[in-house]
Amino acid sequence: MKEEEDIVAQYRYNLFCKSNPQNRIPLDTTVFAIKCLRGDTIVLEVLSASPFRFQVECIANSDDPTDVHVWNFPKSYNGWHRFGDNRTEQLPVKKGDYLSTLVGTYQQTLHIAGEELVWTMMKLVSDGTFEYIGNIFNLDGEGGNYLIGKWYVNKDTLVCNVEPELFPPRTQRRYDGQTLCFLYPAWEENRKEALSHSVIYEFLIRKTGLIEIDGKQRIFKKIKHR
Repeated sequence: MKEEEDIVAQYRYNLFCKSNPQNRIPLDTTVFAIKCLRGDTIVLEVLSASPFRFQVECIANSDDPTDVHVWNFPKSYNGWHRFGDNRTEQLPVKKGDYLSTLVGTYQQTLHIAGEELVWTMMKLVSDGTFEYIGNIFNLDGEGGNYLIGKWYVNKDTLVCNVEPELFPPRTQRRYDGQTLCFLYPAWEENRKEALSHSVIYEFLIRKTGLIEIDGKQRIFKKIKHR
């Protein structure tokens, strides 16, 4: 089993045949085996993960070892998010040229128990779409908040409109013979909210970063990977 980041040891998994879900084998290793019949559906289920719980299903077609690639983010994520080794930079704000300077990745940190943790990340893409992941460490056990939509600039304000039709499906296919299913992802509730009424996030554009206009004055700083 291979993961996007080297965090296999941090998660615990269950392995079982879909036809016999009561007989679960706990795993804490990247190499594993299970006895089954040819054609059985094998399920690899994560017990806890950040920011989303998931499971991978694959068909047992042969006795040959099979790689299972584990993804704990939606497909649109595609590797833009990294937790550590980032450096912040000031926005080269120029009136009338916000679009080119705003494109990139942002992070918002919180101080918890004397430690500064990355709590929320946001990506602004040049095609006018944005992606937002909050509660990255999944401290409440409910999964991270996930938002996706369109962004534009109104004077000195960044406006992000959440678009329900852009949310990723709960079940995804990334490799032939493997199905990835996110278990109760928080973005289902985020999408329902956006379907019931307009969800808009606004940020003041400043050299130090994007200041969320919600009374809490949370700042998102633009980052680059070292």
